[in-house]
Amino acid sequence: MPSIILNNAPLPYVRGFHCDDIKLKSPNRPTTITGDAWVAINFLPALIFGIGEIFTNTYHFNQTYYRLATTYLFGAFTSNSMTHLAKFYIGHLRPHFLAVCELDQCKGWIQVPLCNAEDLRDVTSSRLSFYSFFSSHVMYAMVFTAIYVNTRMKGGARWTRLVRPAIQTNLIAIAMFVGYSRVADNKNHLNDVLLGLLQGAVLAFSIAHYLFPDVFKMPEDAVMSDEELEHERASQVP
Repeated sequence: MPSIILNNAPLPYVRGFHCDDIKLKSPNRPTTITGDAWVAINFLPALIFGIGEIFTNTYHFNQTYYRLATTYLFGAFTSNSMTHLAKFYIGHLRPHFLAVCELDQCKGWIQVPLCNAEDLRDVTSSRLSFYSFFSSHVMYAMVFTAIYVNTRMKGGARWTRLVRPAIQTNLIAIAMFVGYSRVADNKNHLNDVLLGLLQGAVLAFSIAHYLFPDVFKMPEDAVMSDEELEHERASQVP
């Protein structure tokens, strides 16, 4: 709900700035994470949930997948709402603010600049640096998915002992890359990205371990180790 309200708000907080602030003079670069890449990143958790539930056969697929999806979406909306609240109420200027604003003259302290940008939506967006939505959202998604992978591949066959950490490491690497790209593209300051990554990770851990821990629980007989499988087969031999 906060995201819907704030996205329809007229303007974020108008924060003044000093024209000599070097942190606002970066060029306006195209974003590394394009629309297609953003869609693929957001689709990844749903894909992993689906594959995991199919191969682990825990409960009924529809029931378990629905619980996972709704819990995940609850956390995603919570993360996005927290981020948008901070963005609109703090109004931290992005590193490329001056390049987007296109002032005729800039001297000393300016509280309300008269920007010459063709699209005022770009100016509004350039006031929403703190903290990084991309970083917080993707880190939440990847940590949540990494926790899911840990529960579904824990105590299974020997090959999972290598595959599980490899998947989890790559998931976190995706989130870190997205965060780094926001700094490299001059879309966010480093502290914006770091706080976004921290918020996403903390929220995912809180949901998994405190708010909805039952969503990740596995039945004891759902995944067996190699030794347990051999014992089960031996007990079935007449």
